[in-house]
Amino acid sequence: MKFTSALLCALFFVSVPVATACSKSITIYNLSDDDLWIAPYYTDGKTAHRAGEIVRSFAQTYIEIDRPTWHFWKTREFAYSYYQVDLADSLDATAWNNVMSKNISELQGSSFTITKVGGVFHVYNALQWALAKPYWDAMGEVADLLTNPFEHLMKIDHPAIVNNPYHSTQAVVRVGNELHPDEKEFLYQRAPVVKAALEKMLGESLDGKYLPNISIVGSGGGYRAMFCTTGSLVGADQINLLDATSYISALSGSTWAVSSWFATGLPIKQFRRLLIEKANRGLHEINQDELELIGESLKVKIAFEQPLSWIDLYGHLLGSVLLSDFGNERHRVYLSHQAERVASGKWPYPIYTAVRAEEGAASEWYEFTPHEVGGSWLGRYTPSWAFGRKFVEGYSVDYAPEQSLGFLMGIWGSAFGANVQQIYESLSSHIHFSLTQELIEKVLLAHVGDERLTCGEVYNFVLGMRKPITQLEILEMVDAGAAPGFNLPYPPISGERPERKADVIIFLDASASVKKGEVLKQVERYARLHNLDFPYINYKGIDKRAISVFKNELDPEAPVVIYMPRINDPMFAAALAKPEYAHYASYLRGFDMEHCVANDCCNTMNFEYDFNEAMRVTKLTEFNMLMCKDAIANAIRWVIDQRS
Repeated sequence: MKFTSALLCALFFVSVPVATACSKSITIYNLSDDDLWIAPYYTDGKTAHRAGEIVRSFAQTYIEIDRPTWHFWKTREFAYSYYQVDLADSLDATAWNNVMSKNISELQGSSFTITKVGGVFHVYNALQWALAKPYWDAMGEVADLLTNPFEHLMKIDHPAIVNNPYHSTQAVVRVGNELHPDEKEFLYQRAPVVKAALEKMLGESLDGKYLPNISIVGSGGGYRAMFCTTGSLVGADQINLLDATSYISALSGSTWAVSSWFATGLPIKQFRRLLIEKANRGLHEINQDELELIGESLKVKIAFEQPLSWIDLYGHLLGSVLLSDFGNERHRVYLSHQAERVASGKWPYPIYTAVRAEEGAASEWYEFTPHEVGGSWLGRYTPSWAFGRKFVEGYSVDYAPEQSLGFLMGIWGSAFGANVQQIYESLSSHIHFSLTQELIEKVLLAHVGDERLTCGEVYNFVLGMRKPITQLEILEMVDAGAAPGFNLPYPPISGERPERKADVIIFLDASASVKKGEVLKQVERYARLHNLDFPYINYKGIDKRAISVFKNELDPEAPVVIYMPRINDPMFAAALAKPEYAHYASYLRGFDMEHCVANDCCNTMNFEYDFNEAMRVTKLTEFNMLMCKDAIANAIRWVIDQRS
């Protein structure tokens, strides 16, 4: 039986209560024609111990029971049987296998439905029942659908599962902050590329001289940051800086630029053209076929009982637009695919970021690379292809396929999405099931309609290990530009992992406000707090210049910091009159970035740019990079001379 895209999209809207409900009681609807006995249990998968009273559930009625409190290493389930005697205080492995049961953790929600078809009982949580009920109403029965989701998907040969190269590989969490072996190999392969590029940039041989680790750090700021970062990279390519760069650390809108660029494998200038063409429609302007693709992707997460949040929808909408050139495969584009891109050293190494979103968390950053996901504060890393799987004591206990790149984009850029009500209003014209609309409007929007998109949720890959956050079943992650993070992803290249420590850091600041370098101040505070080498920053006039260079003359080990805000630098205005810059003048004359941010399309909440709007933004940062070529080259030359 084929899912319809509208239903699957609707299914997602109902998923939030399932993923986040913390109700102390649960409601069980017995829609079968049989009276049953029901009781809650703790179980380790073999034996079980009853955690509450046995309750009689009459046919075609409902009951409420208390959900047991969370217990480390125990699963909470309710068991049901025709016979009260089957639900003893303690059940051994044989007795437990002889009763029917259903997981009732918070992730499963607070509502469950028992049905019976062909003499076989099926139990659905609210998410699964929202999917099954329309077919029940239409046909008077529920097909064998989602009762064993994994088997069902295997039967229909879902490509995300069938084509998963790690479908039978157990993932192991790597301990320690030493770089992944493949990242070390990247640095070895990248060195001759960096050397050749620097020799072109500086016009001199670097034989026998120190080769600096140059890192570009791209800020957040929605589509504005996406276009600003892309323009800067186009300019960097023209002055040989892009090939001289080892790392690109990205945040929020910059992650959308870098990750989709890496996914395409196109030269950066050609990619920019493609990106601009794709960004001329809003996130809500997707058609029925695209909703179908989103639904197909969400089915896989449902099958493996993975938590869902609004970020799943948001990320898939981003993927629908920014990865549209992959057609029907757009939601099967993965971060691990980029490992092949960096293997030869011809591309810089991308690092994408998020921060902890649990209440009371400090500024603790997650980093996502083509090889693994983790953080220096945690000292633990999971393979990127296993991120989102269930783990116990450092080993995966299922074989779920990799999270889609679109979903990760949603996590990385989740700080400023439209609220739930706005998303629904944009998509509601595509949702044709009346039941769906009733569920959304009466159940979901009444509770969370005004909440903003907050965080992504995934299973904790360090569950049970002896490190921080090992007691959490679910990890919450949010755009690193949101507190407790800040809008320039400095930590991954700061020296917290010494093998990555940057000698030259080029901060590309496309924040909504660059006044007085406020975001750079947050970076500096982080560096001081964590005893990381960082030069003294003079903030006077830093927001009036397209480039500011800072270095510690007394400590050549400290990085050189180059700060490049997304501004119109008046010192460069005269250059636009020169014939060689006429192309830039056609876009930049009369364009005021500050006005655009405050009053026009460049505001962070805008997800739709026409061709000229996008070109103005990206041409500004490209032009600034060209104008700053000498200042950048001189800063790099200074580092080489000091360290050689």
